Amino acid sequence: MQARNVARRGHGVDYRLLVTTAYLGMGCVWHAGLSGSVFLLVATPGHFMANDIGVIPVTRTLFSPFNLGLTAVVFVAMTTLAVMLHPDAANAYVAEPGAVPDDLDSVVPDSKDASFVQRVEQSRLVMLVPVLLGAIWIGQNLAARGFLVLGGLLHGTPASFLRAAEEGGRYLWGIVIQFPLYAGIFGMIKFSDLQTVISGWLASFLSAGSYSTFVLWYSGVLNYIIPSGGSKWAIEAPYVLDAATRLGASIDPVIIAYAWGDMMTDIIQPF
Repeated sequence: MQARNVARRGHGVDYRLLVTTAYLGMGCVWHAGLSGSVFLLVATPGHFMANDIGVIPVTRTLFSPFNLGLTAVVFVAMTTLAVMLHPDAANAYVAEPGAVPDDLDSVVPDSKDASFVQRVEQSRLVMLVPVLLGAIWIGQNLAARGFLVLGGLLHGTPASFLRAAEEGGRYLWGIVIQFPLYAGIFGMIKFSDLQTVISGWLASFLSAGSYSTFVLWYSGVLNYIIPSGGSKWAIEAPYVLDAATRLGASIDPVIIAYAWGDMMTDIIQPF
């Protein structure tokens, strides 16, 4: 959405590069940040692997010096790369005014002909009221519902916000179909001998020192088959963590390696 706004307003930004850089967060840093599924899952009391590894706080994963340092390096590197790739003004492909559709906004009626309801729908003041109320509440509940309030602030008007929600709902069908299948795969691995067989096989040719590197690449490859960080963790965790225990490998680096591997291939083909 932000990329569209920048393109519509001009600023001389190359539209091709703008679209490319919009994907960088998806493929470079998302699972290492506050939305990282695996970090939040293992830090949740009573999570599905709690009996095996306990509860691992985010201070040991998300906010570990290694993860923060690597995230900073990748962020700076990708930002620098984007700047270097931007063509000069003569060769930049800049979107013409009106060329980038704004299909999330309703057609704004002429102010003279607009009804009271239409004016309310297009009023930024109306949206500002719940945003301000939500901002007061957000301090205590940021982790749970903070982004709903942020979405209202970014959209600006009720019409834009509701239309975006309607449009986004059209893409849920894939999630509804896929995730029950992932749950079934998890059950087959967790509650059968598959967990023991796979973890024993991994432990037979890997070492504690090489295990995190293996998890990084393995998770990246598997991401093509199961393009969901949280659901894929539910499938991988039983045998990946069991093999780590057999090898005597530290669990924290394994979890961090999983997160980076999971998003590594997103830069090639985002979900």
